Amino acid sequence: MGVEPLWGVTVLEACIEGLLAVLTSQNYTLDVLEVALHHIRFALPHPLPPFQPGREYPLMSDAIRGAAICAKELLHTIMLVCPPQTPLKKATQDMLMKHLDDILDCQNFLLWYPDASNVPPGQSIANPAKACVAFIELIRNGDAPARAALLSSEKLIDFAIGAWALRASDDYPYITMSHGKERCPIATLLLEVLHYSPDNKQRAFDILCGHSRTSRFLRKRAIDNAIARYEEFANNDRNTLESTMRAQQAMIARINPEAYDTPISASEVMPLLQGEPGVSRACPTRMQCKPQSCFDPSRVLDKDA
Repeated sequence: MGVEPLWGVTVLEACIEGLLAVLTSQNYTLDVLEVALHHIRFALPHPLPPFQPGREYPLMSDAIRGAAICAKELLHTIMLVCPPQTPLKKATQDMLMKHLDDILDCQNFLLWYPDASNVPPGQSIANPAKACVAFIELIRNGDAPARAALLSSEKLIDFAIGAWALRASDDYPYITMSHGKERCPIATLLLEVLHYSPDNKQRAFDILCGHSRTSRFLRKRAIDNAIARYEEFANNDRNTLESTMRAQQAMIARINPEAYDTPISASEVMPLLQGEPGVSRACPTRMQCKPQSCFDPSRVLDKDA
């Protein structure tokens, strides 16, 4: 028997959303991470199909939608609420690293999967920003072996490039200020990956500068999205940036009161964004995809791309 819908939402999705609503640094345990990993490991097809421009996806099944919420929303929240400098933090890191390939396979598979739901702005599970925040937290707060294993993973390089190249159904890149004091996490993760080693830069070069149809698609998207991000940054005013970051701070303070000691001001925001195209979109992301893929490659692929 399949999962019965509950007011347009599956019971599984409602349960995960309920868990997200009450999860804090005081009540987090490894059992929560086990729940996320269970759905990430077992909901997706095996083997996972490789990304191909123009490939059509069916509508998200209940199981895949549950995996998407766990891989993006739940892992993001876990990384924020897990108390730092504690045995629980180390145990969480170790469990994440043990299942790193499963997590990255899921994230890469979901990059190009359309979200057909009509949700409020910024809440689409197709948005890769929260997954990027989770990886950034692990990179910056994990121990040296975990950081090295994560940053040297070819699958993370694939994800970072894919997240940068991804566009919403309104044909605009995902741009967001997330985690309060962060720059755009999509841009930040890509920079972390590229700066780690010459091998990472070489893999990125190979991905973007090849002669295959996929390389041409990603290359054009990466360039177009870089331009769009800089234009968005130029068009956003100080009040928009401050209000977005204060909203993020309020969310973080609820789940982890020790995360911020002082409020952030525009004087702090602007230096963070100098030279970085990470800002929050003033207009909402409107994810209203059709049962096929979110993009039309015929509009972006050409022989000279």
